[in-house]
Amino acid sequence: MTENVDFDAIVIGGGIMGTCSAYHLAKRGSKTLMLEQFEYGHKNGSSHGASRITRIVHTSPMYLKLAQAAYNEWNELSQSSKTTIFEPSGLLWLDDEKNTRQRHEFLSKHSIEHELLHGPSINERFQHLNYNHEWYAIYDPKAGVLLADKCQEAAQKQFMNNGGSAHFSEKVLNITPGKIIKVETDKNEYKCNRLIVTAGPWLSKMLPDLIVKTTPMLVGVNFWKITSNHELYKAGNKSPCLMISEDEKDFYVIPEVDHPNLIKVSEDQNCILDRHPQHGNIVIGGGFSGTGYKFAILFGKLLSKMALEEDVSEFELDQLKADRKIEPLDKMIHY
Repeated sequence: MTENVDFDAIVIGGGIMGTCSAYHLAKRGSKTLMLEQFEYGHKNGSSHGASRITRIVHTSPMYLKLAQAAYNEWNELSQSSKTTIFEPSGLLWLDDEKNTRQRHEFLSKHSIEHELLHGPSINERFQHLNYNHEWYAIYDPKAGVLLADKCQEAAQKQFMNNGGSAHFSEKVLNITPGKIIKVETDKNEYKCNRLIVTAGPWLSKMLPDLIVKTTPMLVGVNFWKITSNHELYKAGNKSPCLMISEDEKDFYVIPEVDHPNLIKVSEDQNCILDRHPQHGNIVIGGGFSGTGYKFAILFGKLLSKMALEEDVSEFELDQLKADRKIEPLDKMIHY
């Protein structure tokens, strides 16, 4: 006798990753419930705020392909929801000459549109910026700003339009794995065939047996007051986002960021995107290290396909496995 289930799939976590996963599940016809422990629009995780940088240029072949695919998925969501979620501005990735030329060679090898700029040419192109001859930059013309709140709202809207159910202010207390998964909350108990866990900073607490651990970190935001030529600094006027690399650390500059975020990091700064090593009908997404937002619409699609046992071999995802071994040299990768 087959045991009845309440939902085909449940998604734990209603941030951008969970919402995008739930959206893709519902879009594929799965009866889906999304559970979120906080109220809608809360600021306790890493999905709130007005804006995020998105870019094509990466120096990891895996992330380069993922970034290109994510752009297509965001565009599809924008069209289907009739919502503007992206503001093009370009991006300057600033560093010394050696590192910048290495990135230029890599991007040229992979036929990625970009420009190699030197300090004086940066200043000529963007008159409100001032970099001396020691600075070089990769310019990504396709980069820009994801309007984060609108991305979340658009994915939520399309999830509901496809028949999804969302329960906010409902905390998950326990998960019982099995062919039929039981999810106990502070309000109810549900049964489902498959489960996606995108619990953000609470991932390791919810799934403590994972080999790859994620650690919550608070990322602060600094604000600069523009004292003159304010219009030149707006993304809408093609003022580029900045990614400044120095001493293996990155510093980001983006217009109109408004909140600090609680992000999750793994030791090698690669996220987890995988089926549970012991329970194949439980899928995990986490540890996005503050860079995951730009991939969320694609990662949600991949997580939903994993949950539905569909093929995801189009992408090389071994670096994102939940049971990967992290060697000392893998820690704090730079991509």
